[in-house]
Amino acid sequence: MARAVHQQRHCSQNLRFHTSAPLVEQPQQAAFAVADERISSEQLNALSAGSAVAPETSATLIVQVASLSGGRMLRLTGGGYRRRTHDCPAAAGVPHP
Repeated sequence: MARAVHQQRHCSQNLRFHTSAPLVEQPQQAAFAVADERISSEQLNALSAGSAVAPETSATLIVQVASLSGGRMLRLTGGGYRRRTHDCPAAAGVPHP
């Protein structure tokens, strides 16, 4: 358990150092969020989605997964994509909203 806490603290410090992202209390304020397959739809929806006018105000979500293959296809949409939709394979274990 202590090793996991140490690794989490180390990752948090690195992310904050390299991105200048502050540590915040509310998910709506987060510039970056790190999650694993246990993240719920409610937690995902609490993150800032930005807007069509300002997609750069959305939170960047980093999802830790066991494998980068074996998941089903996802259709991503939003202001941050050049095309209207972007199809990509989901890593195994990524929650589906």
